[in-house]
Amino acid sequence: MVNYGKLSLYGNGQDGVMAMNYDNKSSEGEPLGLMRIALIGLGVAFVLYIALAVNPPESAGRLYAITPLHGEKTSFWGYAPRDVSDLESVVSAIWEEPRYDVVPSVAPLAFPKDIDSIASSTRKKLFVRSLLPHILRVNEGILERREKVEAVAEAIAEGKTPTRSQRSFLLESARRYRIKVEDDGAVNYKALIKRLLKRIDVIPPSLAIAQAAIESAWGASRFAQEGNNLFGQWVFSQNAGMAPRDAAEDANYSVARYTNIAESVESYARNLNTLWAYNDLREERQKLRDAGLIADGPQLAKGLLLYSVRREAYVKEVRAVIRQNKLTLLDHFELTPVERAELMELMGEADELDFRPLAKAQNV
Repeated sequence: MVNYGKLSLYGNGQDGVMAMNYDNKSSEGEPLGLMRIALIGLGVAFVLYIALAVNPPESAGRLYAITPLHGEKTSFWGYAPRDVSDLESVVSAIWEEPRYDVVPSVAPLAFPKDIDSIASSTRKKLFVRSLLPHILRVNEGILERREKVEAVAEAIAEGKTPTRSQRSFLLESARRYRIKVEDDGAVNYKALIKRLLKRIDVIPPSLAIAQAAIESAWGASRFAQEGNNLFGQWVFSQNAGMAPRDAAEDANYSVARYTNIAESVESYARNLNTLWAYNDLREERQKLRDAGLIADGPQLAKGLLLYSVRREAYVKEVRAVIRQNKLTLLDHFELTPVERAELMELMGEADELDFRPLAKAQNV
């Protein structure tokens, strides 16, 4: 494993709740007595009051506990920086210049409110290093599903009939990726797999980061700050998200709101991989894969004509952001795990940020 420096952790008091045991050793048959019970109750209440007053629980907004899958060791950590100083301290601690095309599996779950208070060059670097692990995490989840589909395809190619669990998995994948299928008995699984493999594929990090930079003003936009929406995604309900300031009173849409950045990235990837508007992007990606090439951002950007009303101008801007910030270098990167012991060792007791485990992306 590549060592990235120093990490922090752990313990903001949320898990340090005091436990009290009452050992009743009164002689058999001796009543405890109402006065004694009342005094013990008051004592317990007082101790708990002191414990909570000295070290109160964190608000729910900073706790992101996502259980790892299948009991596996945690390999991805999320945290909520209180300000840009927090963000800078963690990023500088765990990142050195990337080596061997791997990055640490640690990332913020929200951008701090004062991220626009620092120099543009520093802000861009923090943004890229904060978002890249999230994108790679989502791509890992996508590839895991893709590999399962490919395994069924290989079995069919060998003349085997898909098992019940394999058929169930393919049908669930079809629903998730918005592919309409007939009842189980009438499904052409070979044809379904071909359609699935066109949709179940990775999003180049260069493309995702460039779009997020444009849509969120490098993490400083109102929608990024209030709703962790980095990609300008909408929901077609006025009350389900955040209302744009220039929206008409009778508008039937709003800007989507997410619990954290991880959800925003998952939603973005799912949209590119499912919505009809991005079929050209998926076609181009499939051609590159068939040719044995890695799909990079500039090549797929031409499939974003319908992402913005600016159409060609938007595609041009996405490509410019990729080029100016050399983001195509990121399209070859992979995550490297950071385990709990390493996390504690790298940052020691110097920081009070709460690091919580994230599972592999399950909604892609």
